[in-house]
Amino acid sequence: MLRRAEGAEIQPVVFMLDSLEHRVALIRALPVRARAAALDATIAIASDPMERERLAVELLELAIRPGLRPKAGPWARRSAYLRQTHADSALSQLCAHWAPLPIEIRSHTIAVASGRWTTVVRDLRHDDRAEARAALCGLALASADPALFAPLADLLEDDEPQIQRSAGQTLLALATRELAIDPSSLAPDLAACEDECLAHERVGEPREALLRVLRTAIARYSEHQQRSVALACLLFVAHDPRASSLASTRVDHAATQALRGVLRWSRSPISRVSALRLLNHEALHDAAVSRLSRAHDLADHDLTLRQGHLTLHPSRRDPLGKIEVRVRSTPIAPDGEGTPRVRLTMPKEAALPDGSWLGSLSEEARRQIPRWLSAFDTDETTTRALLDPLLADDDDIARLLASQRANERTLTDFCFDRSGPVARSAMTRFSLHGAAHDPSGPIHRRHLDTLSKLVRSPHAPVRRMAREDIARLDPWGSAGPQTALIARRRMADEPEAFLVDLRHVLMSAPPLTRIGAIAIARRLAITERIESLLISLITHAHGPAVDERVVASAISALGTLTTQNARRTVRMVLRHPDARARANAVEAMARQERSAGQTDANLRSTLTELRGDPNQRVRANAVRSLMALPEPKGGAALYTPSAGSALIAMLRDERAAHRVSGLWVAERASKAPDSALVGHIQSLAEMDPDRGVRTRAAGVIHRIQVRRGLLGSTLSRAGADNAGADNRGEKAGRP
Repeated sequence: MLRRAEGAEIQPVVFMLDSLEHRVALIRALPVRARAAALDATIAIASDPMERERLAVELLELAIRPGLRPKAGPWARRSAYLRQTHADSALSQLCAHWAPLPIEIRSHTIAVASGRWTTVVRDLRHDDRAEARAALCGLALASADPALFAPLADLLEDDEPQIQRSAGQTLLALATRELAIDPSSLAPDLAACEDECLAHERVGEPREALLRVLRTAIARYSEHQQRSVALACLLFVAHDPRASSLASTRVDHAATQALRGVLRWSRSPISRVSALRLLNHEALHDAAVSRLSRAHDLADHDLTLRQGHLTLHPSRRDPLGKIEVRVRSTPIAPDGEGTPRVRLTMPKEAALPDGSWLGSLSEEARRQIPRWLSAFDTDETTTRALLDPLLADDDDIARLLASQRANERTLTDFCFDRSGPVARSAMTRFSLHGAAHDPSGPIHRRHLDTLSKLVRSPHAPVRRMAREDIARLDPWGSAGPQTALIARRRMADEPEAFLVDLRHVLMSAPPLTRIGAIAIARRLAITERIESLLISLITHAHGPAVDERVVASAISALGTLTTQNARRTVRMVLRHPDARARANAVEAMARQERSAGQTDANLRSTLTELRGDPNQRVRANAVRSLMALPEPKGGAALYTPSAGSALIAMLRDERAAHRVSGLWVAERASKAPDSALVGHIQSLAEMDPDRGVRTRAAGVIHRIQVRRGLLGSTLSRAGADNAGADNRGEKAGRP
């Protein structure tokens, strides 16, 4: 009071001067104590920001403490003590004008005042100016120094309502900063606090000090009624386990009533997240459920949806399951004579957003929608209304999580998703693996229709699971292990009924089903029991509507039988117009001769004739079978002249497909090739104009070398290297 009075006496004299420099010069001529008082009084009425900044710099210079020499005498120590006292007083006077100070002066003030807040707090707390007491709020927020937190509890009971509100908002701002919460998520509960932390380093333990102040403030809530304090305590309770004492377990406690009120009526999105975390708090349970049951805007939805992982905790599942979420059906007038339609929309302030809002939500929020649908009490219509828009979501993870919650109709769409993980996850739920099923039921017939499309999926796991499901639903669809197991069990239980079904399928089923039934019969080794039916399929296969693949499969099956009828039928097919049927007939005829243990006299001449067939598969099978025949008596060459010449002719053919077929024969020959043939194959690997032929020839050379045990020998690897450079990833499959 005395220092301010001294400044008030000097103030009229200072402002009688026109120049700022003259004023500063006059103030500098005063003693230190009077100079600080004059600057304090002058800054309070200065209207020009530049003038206020210049005067604040003068006061800041006075606030810097002078140093003390280590070996100074008693008088020097007393003088230094007085100068430090004057510096502390000047610092308090400077901090009293905190609000209008420029940011640079504030930053320097924080640096100068570090460790000296005791005097500042003592002077400003008892200052009769409201702006001086309010400056403590700005100082606490800018410095983040625990020494400035305790006065905030007293300011909550200040005579000025504005200072009370400022103290509460400062505590809330400090809480959001300490808990790393975005202040925008607290709007409109948090007023704009423009002061940022200007301290260069963290001082002490601000969280512990802030918790002590909040405990005092919330205990005296009935005296100040500042909702910002209750919200700050709520944030700490929700995010820091050590702050559980801030929320009393007594329902009638003043602090509990305040927290319940904030949870129920706060429109801040962060309060809804806090309600989710406090569902297991007995005293706040009802208020938390009430807040979670409504959302006010898109930001409220977005911030809460992103916390979907919290719904997985068992203590929250039951309370969330009591919140009912239902869409409303709004009729839409049809255009003309169209069928009336309905629009599904969420009620106002519903716990989940409307489907039309999903595009405006963040990526993380959209990913969590399926979890919230599982947590809330929702019906099938509501689930479909929120999951259907996620079918077209750009985020793969959002679609993946949605597929895990989708119903049967939507799940089918997810099985056709462009993303492999999404389609695989949906197919895992769509599959009938391990489920009891009736292949004749209408549901499974629809299921089978979808599976017939999924076998063409671009994703290998989806195709594999679709084929396995088809095997479960269609016992004749394929010859896979599962289908064969089902067929084997049926044949063991009811052999006659099984054969009746098999014959019925072979006579009337679609071509692919017939092929699968023939493969199953071969796998179960019961081909001889349907021999007459197979012969009938071959001999009566006339007309353009007949699928030649069924004929080819039947011929292959007859190749396992050595009866006269089977052998006669196979030889008859050697003149069949379909190349696949002729190729299978050549293989079947050779197999029958080997199984019979004798060689027909006409077999060699028949194979020799077929080596000139225009189709490369027929030629390859004929040459290979011819090479596998026993050598004629008196022959000592590795290859008979007819077989060797036929193979060389194929390797020299101008058609690349025939050369590849010749390489296939050379690779699978039962006898070791001679050096002349190896040299010819090597020339193909080095100089053939077709890249596929070069690659295949290089592979054949390598396998011959491995078979002979000559890797690293004098055989050249140049051809293999050249072909590998052309295409190292191409497989050598059957032509």
